[in-house]
Amino acid sequence: MAVILLTNDDGVESTYFLSLVERLQRNGHHVLGYAPMEDQSGRSMALTLRKDVETNKRNDLLNRMNLDSEHPMPSIHEIDGTPCDCI
Repeated sequence: MAVILLTNDDGVESTYFLSLVERLQRNGHHVLGYAPMEDQSGRSMALTLRKDVETNKRNDLLNRMNLDSEHPMPSIHEIDGTPCDCI
């Protein structure tokens, strides 16, 4: 089992992001998902410098996935910032 940090630039509710979290979890990996609150395509290298970056845990997104209770549950967070802020 690996611990995997996963992010994207399409936003935390992206179908592809959530599908990848689900697939990795079902394969036995512990997934830490951090993604922007909204689509940030084209801003991948931008950083937030002069304001606080809000972080919220999104347990509600786990209900959308077909997860395996035998493996660690993913931890998904939304960031009010850019993809680089997520890392």
